[in-house]
Amino acid sequence: MDKIEFAKLDFRIVDEDDITSELDHAIREGLVKCFPGDRELFSRQRWWHSPQSWTIAALEPDGTVASSLCIIERNITVGGEGRTLTVAGIGNVFAIPQWQNTGLIDRVMALALEDARKRGIKAGLLFCLPVLEKIYSRMGWRKIDAAVFMQDESGARALLPAKNIVMAIPIMLEKFPEGDIDLMGRDW
Repeated sequence: MDKIEFAKLDFRIVDEDDITSELDHAIREGLVKCFPGDRELFSRQRWWHSPQSWTIAALEPDGTVASSLCIIERNITVGGEGRTLTVAGIGNVFAIPQWQNTGLIDRVMALALEDARKRGIKAGLLFCLPVLEKIYSRMGWRKIDAAVFMQDESGARALLPAKNIVMAIPIMLEKFPEGDIDLMGRDW
């Protein structure tokens, strides 16, 4: 698909409180298409562990969500001194099959980071499987080698599951701070 076809898409930045039931349903349909193993979860809600603060969506003229991602705005701590940092936690990134490998996810991510900058957010943070590192690296994200602590489903402090890698991108900083990270809540 040629990038010129992006012109037919309606790109939206929507705060969570403004998500309509129609858009919620359309995003969940896209999530189910792209993450069929999580069909049960995404048929009920649009997130794994932490509700989002806002969403970026690219809609086709018929209302189908071609691509989307969500942002969880969160204060985290980084490093031994526990420096507080506001991050845009990126989650649920997808493009439905016919829009994959077109650069659409790159476009949606760029909109998300531009909007995060306007909101005064210092950095982006995401968790992904190692197989996706190359895709996010292409967009400027860098792998972080640090321990990441979160709250598990019981509320206890736990390490982020080892299957995930952590990637960050500075938004209003020169570089992401070094040191262990405490998500100050669930992962996303």
